[in-house]
Amino acid sequence: MLKEMDSLREIGAQKISDDTHIALKHVQSIIHESFEDLDKIQFLGFVSILQREYNKDLSSLREKGLEYFASVKVEDSENKEVFVTKKSNAVIIYFLIALAIFVVAIYYSFEFNTQKNVHEPIDNSVIESATKNLTTLKKAVEIASDKNVTDKNSSDKNITKTKINTVKKLEISKEIINKKLSPIIILPKSKLWIGYIDKTDNIKKQTVISHKLELNPNKEWLLSLGHGFVDINLNGKVISSRSAHNLRFRYKDGKLEKLTLKAFKKLNKGRLW
Repeated sequence: MLKEMDSLREIGAQKISDDTHIALKHVQSIIHESFEDLDKIQFLGFVSILQREYNKDLSSLREKGLEYFASVKVEDSENKEVFVTKKSNAVIIYFLIALAIFVVAIYYSFEFNTQKNVHEPIDNSVIESATKNLTTLKKAVEIASDKNVTDKNSSDKNITKTKINTVKKLEISKEIINKKLSPIIILPKSKLWIGYIDKTDNIKKQTVISHKLELNPNKEWLLSLGHGFVDINLNGKVISSRSAHNLRFRYKDGKLEKLTLKAFKKLNKGRLW
């Protein structure tokens, strides 16, 4: 199967799309064995077209795709059951909250109607005392306001100095990080299609490699790998993977993060590649 798939990749997604009239994004999904954007019927139809057009045995690819769609079906079924259970619990909780609000509303309505019929004499001494307290409070606020203006001028100067010092520290820290980072080294165990997007300069490239590929560690990268039989050397630490599935990563500030297809597309403006 590896030889057949390598042959299709060498032909190129654009040429295959022109020959077979299959949409370019679907061709890319098939030749890089990334089935997330396809349904089962589409996949089987496209594989049949490729076998007929290029006279190749793609039975192994067909089996791999069917295994993927079977696993997705089981996963969706499990998620659906969890969702139904959570929804039932939520309905009960909302009902109890509504009931509690209804009871409280009736209680306060009864208390309000009862108090409306009670007439109490007005205590003028309370009003006079409140007026005096209000005058005293007003004077205190005016004094405090004058003091705050003086304190604010002094505080603004301190904040400006702090910001300048913080910016200088950040610039020094960034220079130290850039000097210490080593090149990102990708070492495939077999022929590997890799797409890499330089997010710093907005440059997108793809290639097939048999030997190591080095990338600048001081940039931000999005990586898409055709399979997971690969070692990635990151600052002297080797990250090993042994998976037949596609892998996607984000590299930023010396850290490598594994991505789902959904997260990758979000960072790549909604595109599969």
